Parts: sequence; C-alpha cells; structure tokens
Amino acid sequence: MGPPQGWLPPVRRALCHTTAWEPLWWSVELSWWLARWWSVSHTDPPERVQSPRLCPELGGCIRYGVDTTAKLLLMSSGIRSRRLAHSIAASITTTDETTVESLREHLGEMSINTWRTRYDATSSELTDLLEFTRLRGRSLLKELLETNTITLELASTTGRTAMQSFELALRYDSSEPAPQSIGLYDRGTRISIVSTRDHSDIKAILDTGMDLEVGIDWNVTPATMIMSLSTS
Repeated sequence: MGPPQGWLPPVRRALCHTTAWEPLWWSVELSWWLARWWSVSHTDPPERVQSPRLCPELGGCIRYGVDTTAKLLLMSSGIRSRRLAHSIAASITTTDETTVESLREHLGEMSINTWRTRYDATSSELTDLLEFTRLRGRSLLKELLETNTITLELASTTGRTAMQSFELALRYDSSEPAPQSIGLYDRGTRISIVSTRDHSDIKAILDTGMDLEVGIDWNVTPATMIMSLSTS
C-alpha cells in the first residue's frame, strides 16, 4: 500500500523541480515508506508479515540523518543543528532510557556559558537550546502582571548566603556575546545566575522595560528570588 492516490506525483515534481531538491525528496519518500513498512509489519498478524520487522525510529533517523534515539529526539524537538545534536548525545553517559524530558533536565542543569564552551555552540544553537530547555506550561510575565509578584528558586548564590542584600538588580551579562546570561547582581557584584530553564521567561519580563523590585528570601533552601512590579 502506497501514499494516497495522486498525492506523491505533484509533491515529487515540486521538490524535484531543481536538482538541489532531489536529496530532500528521496529522504522524505524513503522515511515515509519505512514508516509504512514498520506500521504494516507491527500491526498485521505475524503469519502475514513476510519482511523483517524494523525499528520504529528508523524512518525518523533517516529523515534527520542521525543514528541514535537521543539525536532523533533533539532534532525532532527543536534542535536544528545536526552537529549540535551529535555533540550533546556524545556527552550523555547515563544508561537510563533517553526521553525528551530527561534531555531537557540534563541540558537545563547547565548554563549558557557551559553550552558555549562544551558544545562550541553558536548563537543560533544557543537560542534553540534555551527554547528546548524552557519550562513548559507557564508564563512568569503573565503571572507577574496578574499577581504583581513572582518567586523563583535560585540555583546558587555566591558569597551572600543568609546575608541581607541591597540594591539587587537583574540584568544581562554585558561581558558575554548574545545570547547573554541573566544575572542577579548585588551592588554591582553578580551573586547568582538565572537558570537556563527560566531564562526565556525572565527575558520576556526584562524586555518589557517595566520597573521591577527584586529581593531574596534567605529563609528557604534553596534561596528564592522575589520579583515585584515597582510601586514607586
């Protein structure tokens, strides 16, 4: 059984209008046929299957040009660079099952600078990583506008544990190329950095230009940043 009648020829002609599109066409067509082959071989009764069973991910691996589950999950979830996907997959040593969530957690524990140095990531690759690791299902900007205050756990603080802080401010690290880390500063000294999981949400808030008041609750572990709309 092939694709729907009349569907393949027009698409083939469109993609193969120039020689440059021919590799793309064959990649799409081959991955489609392999996915269909897998579907038939795994849903039909065993006595009717005459061909060997295939790995369900084979079609996707051919489409994206990768050879492992981790690379396939990365590239099908927003990481556009095959080189970066290979580099990330090579750094994973866990024997646990690889899932999109486990990859998000693994990468979300790193800073932008760690991505930049460990994976030699470019600006566009870093942007993809920030979107990939972003916590889903929330909007800190919306919460701030609705409630006037939000809280955020700080991954770590430098030299300020259980100390009162003054003149706290959130700002981009001007010493870094874009995309820049967002740091929490106390009188000009960076005491913490916003997690890559929270980076996009905090960036959306800072980019509004709203006046903000920032504090730290040292009575909880880990310490929590409190951000409010300025009342002055």
